[in-house]
Amino acid sequence: MRRYVIISFLLFVVSCSSQTGYHQAVFRDVKKADVRVMGTSLALGVPVDLCLEGDYLFVLAYTPDYWLHVYDKRTGEKKSSMLTVGRGPGEGMNLVSVDYKRDEQNLYAYDMVLRKTLVYHLDGSDGSATFLREIQLPAEGVVRKSHILPDGNYLYEGYLPGFDKNTRLILSDGNSVLDSYDEYPGVEDENDRSAMILGVSKADPMTGRFVCGTMFGAVLECFDLSGQMIRSTGIRLLDPPEMDPSSPGIQPKPGTKYGFSSFCLTDYLIFAVYVDGEDPNDFKTIATFDWKGKEQTMFVADWNILRICPGEGNGKSLYGIVSSPEMDFYLAGIVLQ
Repeated sequence: MRRYVIISFLLFVVSCSSQTGYHQAVFRDVKKADVRVMGTSLALGVPVDLCLEGDYLFVLAYTPDYWLHVYDKRTGEKKSSMLTVGRGPGEGMNLVSVDYKRDEQNLYAYDMVLRKTLVYHLDGSDGSATFLREIQLPAEGVVRKSHILPDGNYLYEGYLPGFDKNTRLILSDGNSVLDSYDEYPGVEDENDRSAMILGVSKADPMTGRFVCGTMFGAVLECFDLSGQMIRSTGIRLLDPPEMDPSSPGIQPKPGTKYGFSSFCLTDYLIFAVYVDGEDPNDFKTIATFDWKGKEQTMFVADWNILRICPGEGNGKSLYGIVSSPEMDFYLAGIVLQ
């Protein structure tokens, strides 16, 4: 049952470099990812997101009392918890992402149910934070995720009032819409579009780079959002997302290959937990892509990797949350050899 829950959570202009037609991934190298587990099992719900600042890892995961949990990045020791479960100011009901904006020293966490972004300011070097404000979205429309970007802009995944329901991305300055995006590259059947709508994504609050990919099938899209428009920098069509219209839920057709389940971003590379197979419970591979969407190197680990974030060394190491065969969660350092 817990394995099924993990899969459920994971579901939550084109440039000249863009690709036409699906082609199997061909990586330059296949290397080993050395997973070094820290501390004891995390007493948390399914990990939703992960980010690093200074000496601390911030894990977004549900517990009966809190959503955001702070750990020492060297030992895995838990230091504190924050962001209370609830509907009041500074509280959340269904958090789906957390980002750290370094120039502000602020954490941004988005609640899909309450349709608001919660902003917390890091107080110092001990990982503690103070609630600053909430950014409330309109009750109408559907916004699955909200990402903070440079210059105080936001990227909304979904559509706002007055926009067609097929709108996938909206760039806003917080008051007015700057640009929108409604393309579904490589997907012609309307039924299959749900794979792109319910895929995984990650934005870099400092550079404005953004990536999204499908979990059912494998379509990778890369964007530059640093200006006042949504600009595609690359599209990679690896495996077509083919959804089962007869299924009572959102499920792929038998034989569909699974794609991406988590991303983290650096200046030069996209790191992705990439399934690349028909087993939805096999998350042992990290793949790198450039910002045109071209695959680079594949790293194979001995653990299932649920979430990743950049570490030190400009891509030579990552931090992650891994799971054991017993489905216990652990923080880990991941060395890419």
